[in-house]
Amino acid sequence: MFATLFLTNFFSVVYAITYSDTHDYDAYGTRIASTDHFVVLAQNDGLRYVVSMAPFGMEYVCDYNYTTSNDFVINIAVSRRQNFSQLSFVYLRTNSTDGRYQKLGLFTFSRENIRGSSNSSCSQMLGMNEGEHEVKEWNREPSEMSTLQVDLDGKYAYGFLSKAIFIYNIENSSVHDLSWNDIFSSIQLEPHALDITETDDGISMAIIAGYYQFDIQKTLPAVYLVRLNPPYNMTLVDNYTLLSDNQKFVRGRDTSTYQFDFVMSVSIHDFTQKVLVGVPQLSQTYLFSFNSTNLTLINSLNYPARSTSWFDDDGTQAGLLLSGITTLPWAQSRVHIVNVTSNDTLYAYPNNQQILERWSNIPPTFIRLTKTYDYQLVILATDGTVVLVPLAEAGYYMTTDDINAGQKNPQICPPGTYKSIRGATPCTICPTMTKSSSTSKKSVVHCKISFFIYILKIYHSIHRMARM
Repeated sequence: MFATLFLTNFFSVVYAITYSDTHDYDAYGTRIASTDHFVVLAQNDGLRYVVSMAPFGMEYVCDYNYTTSNDFVINIAVSRRQNFSQLSFVYLRTNSTDGRYQKLGLFTFSRENIRGSSNSSCSQMLGMNEGEHEVKEWNREPSEMSTLQVDLDGKYAYGFLSKAIFIYNIENSSVHDLSWNDIFSSIQLEPHALDITETDDGISMAIIAGYYQFDIQKTLPAVYLVRLNPPYNMTLVDNYTLLSDNQKFVRGRDTSTYQFDFVMSVSIHDFTQKVLVGVPQLSQTYLFSFNSTNLTLINSLNYPARSTSWFDDDGTQAGLLLSGITTLPWAQSRVHIVNVTSNDTLYAYPNNQQILERWSNIPPTFIRLTKTYDYQLVILATDGTVVLVPLAEAGYYMTTDDINAGQKNPQICPPGTYKSIRGATPCTICPTMTKSSSTSKKSVVHCKISFFIYILKIYHSIHRMARM
């Protein structure tokens, strides 16, 4: 009896949920979300939401305070197709002192024109019907692991928690609850990542990555394809278990509670219906294709990406955040932009051109990767700093900094490099026997062979013929 009591108390401590560490920007959920129009960050240590609106800079930033000093935001989410009139995000929050409930709601804000500019910023002063709109409170201990995502058109939000599932009808401000057994019958799953899209024939689909329990204290990473039938139902249609030759299973105690090294990532490319699933525990990032009935593995990439995103229209270029690979002196982490077809790294960030401005003595660690308009990279660091990798015209590159820092002037590509496209990429080293154009750095020209080299080539040619 004593042994049973001891084990019960021990595991109660192990699985206890605490939201007191407001400086941990990685715990429990995703607290950064982005659209083509704005990036929003929930700063639990500052008790506020920070909205940064495109084209970014100090004049485009708004801070919105939490309702109370005990609020702790677990998750925020936006729709990828939100237009400029849909200035809102969905939030899931709890109490930082005891975490005895979860509240779901919609935060709305408006924009205002900046004098002397064609751009608009967020309105610092909230209107009568703006701010937090709470739609549901669950008077229960929150799930340790939770995911939250909004569909493409901003009509429904979905939450997959370790104890429940919900569908939030944003237009009608109503929430429908489902149990895990309703959808995942006999499957013990701890959700770690979620993304939502729709197929070519207009069917809403969700892809969930998590760890499922196949034995006592033994779990395996798996991916699930779910057909969404809002506002009341959804159906599990396919799944794929991820195995590794180097690791037979993952301990259950590491996957049922928040652990930095056990996060996962899911990123869907809407047009091509491809999906990236990052599993750092297996040191792999998986590339799948899917439709309304099937999930198919295309390839495994040897990158332990804890966060992923797509960076082109064709479903070819993917951003993979590698938090454990240093790029000193700038960061403890690195982002690789990879061609998923050829498995080639196109470039990495930070680099000698796109250096990261230092704001402390300790190089930051990257924890989340997302994007904004024109595929500009947005990176969240462990200290809550949001980094923007801005775009530049062909022939130029931009240095990087905090997303809310003032806009910097573009730099012309260094000698021996060129850049032929507009984008957030650095300049590329010129191929052998070429140099960057003297009139611009947008292209390369073939180098002229000097008279001495020409004579030397003739000499070697005659010498070879004489030996024959």
